[in-house]
Amino acid sequence: MSKNKAKIIKPKKKFTIRPLIPFFRTLYKNDAIVSVATSTKWFWSIILFVLSAIISVIPITVQTSQTQGNTYINGGVSDAFCYGLDDYVNNSTDEQSIIFTKDGLLDGATKNSQKYNKFYMKGDASKNVYKPIFSYERNGSNMLDIYVVSDGIEDLNVVIENITNSNTNYGDATEAEDMGLKESLENLKYTRTSSFILFTRNAVYSRTYKSSTASTSLSGNFNHLVEAFPSLEGRNTFSLKDVLTNNVTTTASISEKQDAYLDNFKKFSDYAYIDQRTKQTWVSFGIYIGINGGLMLIMGLVTFLMTRGKNNPNKSIKFLECFSMAFWAGLSPAVLSLILGFLVPSFGMMTFLMFYSFRIMFLSMRHLRPAY
Repeated sequence: MSKNKAKIIKPKKKFTIRPLIPFFRTLYKNDAIVSVATSTKWFWSIILFVLSAIISVIPITVQTSQTQGNTYINGGVSDAFCYGLDDYVNNSTDEQSIIFTKDGLLDGATKNSQKYNKFYMKGDASKNVYKPIFSYERNGSNMLDIYVVSDGIEDLNVVIENITNSNTNYGDATEAEDMGLKESLENLKYTRTSSFILFTRNAVYSRTYKSSTASTSLSGNFNHLVEAFPSLEGRNTFSLKDVLTNNVTTTASISEKQDAYLDNFKKFSDYAYIDQRTKQTWVSFGIYIGINGGLMLIMGLVTFLMTRGKNNPNKSIKFLECFSMAFWAGLSPAVLSLILGFLVPSFGMMTFLMFYSFRIMFLSMRHLRPAY
């Protein structure tokens, strides 16, 4: 007769939230921060440090990633582009055409590829400046200049500085010499007030002016032009006019065409800005992560120094434990900055800096202060 072996039935472990309560209490309790930071494994603090830093920058990162390229064309400056682009479509010649390739480059065969035209500048008669291939004027004033510099290009920043330091009354060397140096200097304007668009071999730069001291700009490329205007797909080359007149009917009124040209250029600007926006998003993400992470590290050191007092009952807390407390204290400010950052985007990065500073001050003054 075989003996039956008794089976040992192990009781099933039931999930309980009780062990997690101390961790939740760190969101608002100082004693919980000290208790958890001094009793848990070090890697939990590192996880909280990284998590808090990432959460705190989500609103500003999302805001940056949603920025549109056409935002620099706003308010009254949009008139310059609306009427200027219409004038370019209707009055520009073949010599003023701007040709793109399907590979996202300015066509090297563009007829108006140029370096600079010699032009006398104030204080330096040998100064050379770039001359626009097309200018739109209204009431005797320049409203919009279009530049093309595709061959022998210098540093883009040098070109932009050159253009922004000149405005109207362009002339070549011969004309300037015929006028006489003194007369040419008296008649030239040096402070730019008119908007401009600069096309280079593989980039576009545009700037609008609300005044001589206030401007907004766009920097981008042509990599996504076909994506922006699918009707151009399959063509080896296409012109700026093709972009501006895309899906514009010949039966539209003049005002409708002007609005359509402006909308197409805004769309062009949006897609030109895609790569720059992606780069800018990651750069700002890294910068803000570094700022918030650096703040938490500094506050960890401050917490350590504040507990070193002779009469401080917390002087037994170790160096790394002080940093752990600073990291655990960062989660609730990060969550608050996440919520407020979406509700009030203008606060931006200030929300985490403000909430976290208050949190550490609250922790140090209420729980880690010296005893007298």
